[in-house]
Amino acid sequence: MPTNTIERSSREDPLDAPPSYGIKYPMPKGRLVLHTKYVDEVGGIIEMKAYQVPRTASAPHGYKYSLVYILNGERLVGYDNHEQQGDHRHRRGEIFPYTFTSIDRLVDDFLHDLVLIKRETHT
Repeated sequence: MPTNTIERSSREDPLDAPPSYGIKYPMPKGRLVLHTKYVDEVGGIIEMKAYQVPRTASAPHGYKYSLVYILNGERLVGYDNHEQQGDHRHRRGEIFPYTFTSIDRLVDDFLHDLVLIKRETHT
């Protein structure tokens, strides 16, 4: 007579194991405080994203962020603070330190660099 009992294997189900690919440094749980993404007049992608997160060694100010301008598949300007490098900015393939003070200042600095790079690129 059939039963409705499901027997569990003593082996771990492979679907229960963490994936062997993807993010190696997961972001702490955070609250999205900024997200804007749009395409500019020449087809460049501008995206600004920031999360308020618990303070950690890699985010002592309590924010994780990524602001980027991509044109024709190339990152021309970027500001971010991923685990290995902390706060920094990108400009045409070069990386420079960045001192984070606030989200408002971050956006202002990014938009300032964006204006400069657009003048260089479109003149």
